[in-house]
Amino acid sequence: MNTRKLLIVLLEVLFVIVLVGGVAFIVFLFNSDRLQVKEISPKISSFCNTVIYDGNLYSTNSDIFYCFDGSSGKVKWDFKTDGTIFNKPIFSNDKIILGPDNTKLYCLNAMTGVKLWQQEVAGSTSAYSSILSDGKVYVGLKEGMVSCFDVDTGKKIWEQNVDDACCDAKNAPIILDNKLFFNSKNFFLCFDSKTGEKKWEQKVFGDCCFNHRSHALSNGKVYLISNNFDEFKGIILCLDFNTGKKLWGKQFDDTPLDLPIVFDGRMYVTSGSYGLLSLNADNGSNLWDHETSTFPDYMMLQNDRIYVYSNFDKEIQCFNASIGIKLWGYMKNDSYDSTFSSSEYYQYKPLNLSGDGNKVYVVISKDLTDEILCLDAQNGKLLWNRNVFISHYSPFISDGMVFAGSEGGFRCLNDATGEVLWEHIGSEESFQNPVVSSGKLYISSSNGTFLCFDSKTGVKVWEFKR
Repeated sequence: MNTRKLLIVLLEVLFVIVLVGGVAFIVFLFNSDRLQVKEISPKISSFCNTVIYDGNLYSTNSDIFYCFDGSSGKVKWDFKTDGTIFNKPIFSNDKIILGPDNTKLYCLNAMTGVKLWQQEVAGSTSAYSSILSDGKVYVGLKEGMVSCFDVDTGKKIWEQNVDDACCDAKNAPIILDNKLFFNSKNFFLCFDSKTGEKKWEQKVFGDCCFNHRSHALSNGKVYLISNNFDEFKGIILCLDFNTGKKLWGKQFDDTPLDLPIVFDGRMYVTSGSYGLLSLNADNGSNLWDHETSTFPDYMMLQNDRIYVYSNFDKEIQCFNASIGIKLWGYMKNDSYDSTFSSSEYYQYKPLNLSGDGNKVYVVISKDLTDEILCLDAQNGKLLWNRNVFISHYSPFISDGMVFAGSEGGFRCLNDATGEVLWEHIGSEESFQNPVVSSGKLYISSSNGTFLCFDSKTGVKVWEFKR
């Protein structure tokens, strides 16, 4: 590992420790593009997961799950759990499945909030570790258990013990063709999703829990990424979907691997030493590679183009996905904080693409705030840029508008020009994308405030404070 990369990692870890241990948060107040800073008291820390369902707004704050009338903001019902709710709610035929961070799983009537059933689970659930398939809910537990329950009755159908499970937002269980795929720290496992029978397991080299995303499924094959940080080596494995048999493997020295994408017979992966790699998905042979100046943190594929972004040098690059030719690159050269990005700490991707693939949006972290750039996807030309509040979610595009910012407020921008259409300034802090439905924009914040705005004008329609 070269000295520059090691320094980057150490600085990022140091910054995270300082941030988590801090005693105050910062709110940023905008006057056009002029910035004022003030300190406020720490707020309730909670992931808020908002869903619009049948005209109602369902959302969470700490240990209470709410159902609001989406139009008026009236609380229709609320339900208190025994622990902080980190999981996104799962909806199934007017039922809601909740898995808070304790040892209980709840099923509620979505219209009335009445508890239909409750089950004890052998451990605590983790963010986004529950999935629904064919009338069953599958729950991954941080203590190493995978459980399957009947959605209608709550009856436990099967349970398996998996040591050192990786059941979080990065490595949630996946179900395909009646097979459930699941990570542990040193094994990748496949279960029969109906019976819980273990179909196969494959030992992995190093740690496949560290990655942002460690596996991909495509065309009857499973692709695994694992990293051994003691020896600083990265491994790619390709396994048969049905048997777990190793089809091919590839080792890379002096490099971590991350972000596998498999599409149209090609595999794309980011690498610390090689930058961006494209492999033949059938046999692992190199198709092309392109060195990047620093480790690519984020990657997206659309319209036969690969977009990669590096937090350290604030550079976005675009490559032809088929042959690897670099089409363009754009680097922001301002004196920004190059050691840490809010997107790294809050685990969101700062990249987004317009639905037609003609524009690329990227959020750049500065020392005290963020900036959103809009680039032409064809040539990388800067179309517009605008200061925004610190963002804990990806740039969000809806109906010709771009929404960005979450700490201390957010801005609504004109997608064509970047002009500020309206903005909201407040002490709220949100860790998720806003939800737009029927001309309204909904925000759930970690301090217990729920807000509804007219998405075009910014007029506040209603507000609820816990």
